[in-house]
Amino acid sequence: MVNKQLKYFSVALCGFLIDFLIYSIIVVNDGNIYFANVAGFCMGATINVVLIRIFVFPNSRYKLLIDLLLTIFTNSIMLVVGMLILWFEVNVFSLNPYWAKCVANSSTFFLNYATRSTFFKKK
Repeated sequence: MVNKQLKYFSVALCGFLIDFLIYSIIVVNDGNIYFANVAGFCMGATINVVLIRIFVFPNSRYKLLIDLLLTIFTNSIMLVVGMLILWFEVNVFSLNPYWAKCVANSSTFFLNYATRSTFFKKK
């Protein structure tokens, strides 16, 4: 179990780094933080789907196409949750948008792991 969690964390970290890089490039160039969040999230989530399927949950309950569609659905929910957290942190707590992104992604990381490990693994 710990090995699987470590693999999941490693894969998610790769996705997050790509997500954060895209987010940072857009924000540093005076782009909208919410657009930057969506753009980074989409690229990071796409990479995560592929890497998770290969390294963490290779024996998924579903065939690849169904797995991808369900992952897009659950990731869309996580995007909304993360966006709400980001908005709240930036607009209510006046948190730096880079720190807010890290907190939002950390929060959705645990929710996403719980979802994938519960609904996507083979019984």
